[in-house]
Amino acid sequence: MLYDMGWYPAAMFDEDASTMVLGDAFALPPGDRLLAEIDAFEEGDPNYERIALEVALMGGGRLQVWTYGVFAPPNSRVIPGGDFLAHWSAKARRPLGS
Repeated sequence: MLYDMGWYPAAMFDEDASTMVLGDAFALPPGDRLLAEIDAFEEGDPNYERIALEVALMGGGRLQVWTYGVFAPPNSRVIPGGDFLAHWSAKARRPLGS
């Protein structure tokens, strides 16, 4: 499930869920430096943890990735379809106060 936390999403992963989360996978340069910097940034919120996850690629195939997820569902709205960018774009088009 993907949740709307305002200007960023929160993901909660459950291999038995029928929903999906859309995103991008990036190859990191060799070494642990960049991953350590990302960990330091994400550690600002104690509800997040880095987890290893196998994902299905849109073009076919599977890939082992690192991602960040939450332990428990946050008190916020679920993003239908699991696509934060589409959700954000739709939100930006709504008039203020809706």
